[in-house]
Amino acid sequence: MVFDDIMTDKKQTNAENYYTRGRSCNCNWIYLSQSYTHLPLHIIRANANFMVFFKSSPSVVEQLFRSFASIDMSYSKLKALCKEHWASKYGYLVIDMASVT
Repeated sequence: MVFDDIMTDKKQTNAENYYTRGRSCNCNWIYLSQSYTHLPLHIIRANANFMVFFKSSPSVVEQLFRSFASIDMSYSKLKALCKEHWASKYGYLVIDMASVT
């Protein structure tokens, strides 16, 4: 199931229910969002297996550093990695949440 354009919904109850209860049903969910920082932290972000980031603002790169990369690399290295991945028109960066501790 793909959730798209629901970021503006005040209540994310339907998506949150699928994310928390769907694993036991062997189902996969994709949540498309234009704003990583506005995703519900404790349900959607915490239950994601992968996150895919397209070209983003410097503030999002800072958030990615704080959330995922600060243990493994310097901020300047993450910025260089993002720049490399986002150099092409549809370039993206994937974070495997299983490797994030």
